[in-house]
Amino acid sequence: MKRAVRDYKRDKEILWLRNNKGWTFVKIAQKYDITKGRVRVIYNRIVEDRKKEEESNKQMGIGA
Repeated sequence: MKRAVRDYKRDKEILWLRNNKGWTFVKIAQKYDITKGRVRVIYNRIVEDRKKEEESNKQMGIGA
């Protein structure tokens, strides 16, 4: 079985559209031809990834 490949470019664009442009999940879903639920999952995943990265950087003293 082939594993799905994560599309980091799309994930970053979704984060940017939601946070900077104020697009709704529905509008983003239409742009990428996916469901609004899938957009929500991708958005939450990238937000959590960023939080973990920031926490890791704090523990290592990076960006302080």
